[in-house]
Amino acid sequence: MRQIDYTKTLDELEGGSWGEPDFKSGLVIHAHALRKKPLCEFNNEDLRLLILQEISLDCLLPLALERLAENPLESGDLYVGDLLCSVLKVDDFLYLSLLETKDAAELFHLIDRNREHIGKWLKFPSMTVEMEDSKAFIEGTRMRYAKDEGYWLGIWSEDHLVGSIGYLYLDQENKKTEIGYWLGQEYEGKGFITKSIKLLIDYAFDELQFNKIEIGAAADNAKSRAIPEKLGFTREGELRDYEYINGRFLDRVIYGLKAAEWRAK
Repeated sequence: MRQIDYTKTLDELEGGSWGEPDFKSGLVIHAHALRKKPLCEFNNEDLRLLILQEISLDCLLPLALERLAENPLESGDLYVGDLLCSVLKVDDFLYLSLLETKDAAELFHLIDRNREHIGKWLKFPSMTVEMEDSKAFIEGTRMRYAKDEGYWLGIWSEDHLVGSIGYLYLDQENKKTEIGYWLGQEYEGKGFITKSIKLLIDYAFDELQFNKIEIGAAADNAKSRAIPEKLGFTREGELRDYEYINGRFLDRVIYGLKAAEWRAK
């Protein structure tokens, strides 16, 4: 990652000034002012604001990631963890964010609409019978996030929750993790999961400094297995009768990807 001199301003680092703003909105005026402020004086809200506007990302992302590495809950002015959420924006139509309790209803309804589709391969729909179950799940994953034990993020497209993705655990000693994911059936075929996994891969290897990422999928779930295969994961083995779901045993295929393999692409 590029080494940045945080004592300099964005104008100095990028060798030019924006001059005076043509459009006198509060956001534009503030963004212009921040370009003349040394990066070492940026607070989290300054970072969050400019990153969401996709301004000077090559200078600002390293600073944001350094702060998040020290404390994943670093925040701006909106809510706990909002700096991480700004960094995890995938593109103009897709972003990831740590789920909040206010998202419980939308999460429950997404699961409920896809109960049969998702429940064919995963257990959690059978354990999600009311909105309070989704609320409890969100509270639990936020606690695990705060303890650096792994967490689930919401996948959002145009402000609609479309699925979820996360690190099932964070094994600091052995420098590895496992990524899990699911998507509402109505949102399949749009590349949402592939884009989101790429982001979590980059974060795990570049910022967490992990050596390996694993992904597991039911042997008969061709769509789920196609994702790690497309991304260059190696099939490392198959666990027979790994889970008992809906009255049947499911074998599980394990895929692995090492940091050196990802960087060699």
